[in-house]
Amino acid sequence: MAANVFHHISADAREAEMRRCAAALSRLGSLFVFEHNPLNPLTRRVFERCPFDRDATLIHRREIIRLGTLAGLRAQRAAFTLFLPFTGRLLTSLQRGLGWFPLGAQYYVQFVR
Repeated sequence: MAANVFHHISADAREAEMRRCAAALSRLGSLFVFEHNPLNPLTRRVFERCPFDRDATLIHRREIIRLGTLAGLRAQRAAFTLFLPFTGRLLTSLQRGLGWFPLGAQYYVQFVR
């Protein structure tokens, strides 16, 4: 799993790092990549004000999928997530149903070989 890591990797090094992840993946394993969603205005606002992210660059979901494909992986599942700051069974179901909607605070991609 790579949780909010790739936006801290320089753009010119991302492909090599994705290839390293792919090389470490077992034949039946999955690689989950979670990232902040640059399409969400609140996410961008928090990101731009976070000192920890000062040298980072947000990365779009389609770019993560492209990098995975270049590394020989296939995106088995991809969704936007974290639409609501609340938890609970009903809200969790609602968030899963919104996975197609590109305004979640984050997204994830599950890669397989």
